Amino acid sequence: MNNLQEILAQLIGFDTVSHKPNVDCAKYVSEVLTELGVTNWLDIEVLDGVEKANVVAVVGPYAEGGMFLSGHLDVVPFEGQPGWGSDPLVLTERNGRFFGRGVADMKGFNAAVLDALGRLDFGAFQRPLVLAFTCDEEIGCAGSGRLVERLPGLLDGCPLPEFGWIGEPTDFKCLAGHKGYMILDVLIETPGGHSSKPELGVNAIGLMTRIAGHLRNLEDSMNGISDGSVLSDTSSATTINLAEISGGLAHNMIPEECRMRISVRSRPDADQSGLLDQIGAIVAGAAEGAPENGVATSLEIVQLTPPLAAPLDSRLLEVMKEHSGEPLGYAPFATDGGHFAALGIKSYIFGPGELDQAHQPDESVSVDALSRCSTMIEDVCTQFLMG
Repeated sequence: MNNLQEILAQLIGFDTVSHKPNVDCAKYVSEVLTELGVTNWLDIEVLDGVEKANVVAVVGPYAEGGMFLSGHLDVVPFEGQPGWGSDPLVLTERNGRFFGRGVADMKGFNAAVLDALGRLDFGAFQRPLVLAFTCDEEIGCAGSGRLVERLPGLLDGCPLPEFGWIGEPTDFKCLAGHKGYMILDVLIETPGGHSSKPELGVNAIGLMTRIAGHLRNLEDSMNGISDGSVLSDTSSATTINLAEISGGLAHNMIPEECRMRISVRSRPDADQSGLLDQIGAIVAGAAEGAPENGVATSLEIVQLTPPLAAPLDSRLLEVMKEHSGEPLGYAPFATDGGHFAALGIKSYIFGPGELDQAHQPDESVSVDALSRCSTMIEDVCTQFLMG
């Protein structure tokens, strides 16, 4: 445990809240990988003056059929969060648990990966192990969304693996996918006027209520469908949340502008692009019957995280089931796996720590769970990559 604990303490010590630079943490991960003999690359970018980095690595022969391991390096904010009993940036152990920001979500898994690599015989690999430690996962999986455009080139000719493992905290329950997530902004602009003459203007709020009604009908039309798969329990429905709305300036004025923000969580097996087209058609059609001039609608994508639905009969899953049992469904949160799926990497979500510890004050994870996770990673890699 000493090596695992030392690695975790180092990772926790880096303040990698998503709006801050994470390059020092990424460099540390890169240094550990280099010491282990693992070829790796620092993928550094500058966003609004802030340096961000992913770490990509490959070990083993450049062959088809490899395995993918991924974890994110960033964490959610902790400054000003009440309830911390110790410094969030100092790994603390008490009552058989580690405390610190990110121990569960998900620097603990990253530490277990680095620890397990130290016990693997890379020379016996028959297939490659590809690793990605990402930035900006906590702000809509944005880092992996950018990384997928560069990942094939970063791998220096190594074929992309078909199946992967995302180590988010699931308390060692294997999940075969997650919902997609979209944040969308709708804007309606109309000619206004005096409320005593409603026929001379177009009420933007009134048009937005049309959109809201059509969105509710769309949500109803997509739900209540079950194909009997593990992804089709009753909570897997696509949901459209009418989250924020604003418009109008005074009670005696016809509102000439209305804005609405909606969030959409789509089924793991849903066509997210097709759903977006349907919503776009609803927004564009809101002005039907209104005057031809002066009415404008727009739909802006604020955030888009793809869904993930991994198969239930892969060789990697067969190995993982020895530790996790049958897949229980899908994650209620999004992961980097949604973006990696665009490259053909079908990932399972499986890791140490309880989800209810993520983002909480005094975030913690069982010491035994991290040790167990490191052993699992070693065993799964051995069976999948050497067998």
